Amino acid sequence: RFGCPTLDASCASTLVATLGERAFRRPLEAAAQARYEAFLEASAIVEGSFAQGAAQLVAAMLQSPRFLHRIEASQTPDGSGDVPLDGWEVASRLSYLLWNSMPDDALFEAARTGALGTAAEVEAQVDRMLAAPAAGDVLLDFHAQWLDTDAWGELVRAEPLPDGLEASLREQNRRFIAAETLGGGGLRELLTSSQTYVDANLAAHYDEGLEAPELGFAAVALDPTRYAGFLTQPGFLAHFSDFAEPSSIRRGVFVHRRVLCTELDVPPGDADLEVPPATEARVTNRERVEAHTAAEGCQRCHAQINPAGFAFENFDAVGRWRDEDNGSPVDATASVPFRGAEDLEADGPVAMAHALAERPEAHRCYATWWFRYANGRDASRDEACLVDALGEASRREGVGALGLLERLAKSRALRYRAGEETP
Repeated sequence: RFGCPTLDASCASTLVATLGERAFRRPLEAAAQARYEAFLEASAIVEGSFAQGAAQLVAAMLQSPRFLHRIEASQTPDGSGDVPLDGWEVASRLSYLLWNSMPDDALFEAARTGALGTAAEVEAQVDRMLAAPAAGDVLLDFHAQWLDTDAWGELVRAEPLPDGLEASLREQNRRFIAAETLGGGGLRELLTSSQTYVDANLAAHYDEGLEAPELGFAAVALDPTRYAGFLTQPGFLAHFSDFAEPSSIRRGVFVHRRVLCTELDVPPGDADLEVPPATEARVTNRERVEAHTAAEGCQRCHAQINPAGFAFENFDAVGRWRDEDNGSPVDATASVPFRGAEDLEADGPVAMAHALAERPEAHRCYATWWFRYANGRDASRDEACLVDALGEASRREGVGALGLLERLAKSRALRYRAGEETP
């Protein structure tokens, strides 16, 4: 590309500057430029050719902390307060947030010419970037991290499962997330939609008389009295289960930590985490969990955890619907307490999903996870109002995932690095 068959000072300088800007997402300082030029010259001599020297240059740059990390060096004159980022830093933030990749030529040019110095100029870039297919990949990446679907590994259950079911469960979730969020949906749709995708494996797994597609996946409408959103997908339900029984506790913990952002204590080291098997006195999974966590020391957390998980008792250890548990009727009623707010009452999984979809705590939690994803940290006290606004936009205005991503990319938080907070 650079036309340097032999070691030429001018061409070597151009090569170092060009590669440095691409690798480090900003121009090299004069001292760094000189060091890399000297390294290239020495490497070319040692390796016996300019091409081999250039290969060593690339290897050196790719091992630099400045390539491996996004370093933001901007400072305020007195070292206090929120720090306005320079154009190169803003370009990287935009690119990795909206595309999960380095800036493209248009962003590099905008940074080089100082065209990222105002909110309006940043917003124009955001609009351009959100129209690209890579923005859709970011929606999938965020939700995979939020729902922790990468942890949905091999299912070892008492009931033998068909080969490939685990992969089908992950693909079902991915297609569902893509359809709802790329279609403009957000938390409410993700919690309440009864639409999903099945292949032959999943059609048989649901046991709902679903017609299996001839090839691959097909969209289907599930029974809305049984199914609502990702919390009733068999992938989620089976992952949060034990060998032979559903895990009400693990399901409840997930709802609290990921959907409601409830702070829960870690179980003490000597806690007995094994729910005892069924007895004549305690037949159902719910009865055994209630008895196992009845101690006063357990109830501090389990008074919240258990009800959120009990709402999904209609689903067994592989995420299949059931009306009975060991011959007794399933009790999926739930009353989730909230400090300083009205308790959440639900009778069954669909009611729980719809109730969560209306809770301000859930929408603020969804916004909180988005803020963390966008900024790699929790919001500062000054930024908490932005998270509140995003949560209210999700709940009251129906702003979907793509809309929240847009608002985050256009927010002041993207153009500034939070200053040190005083106690």
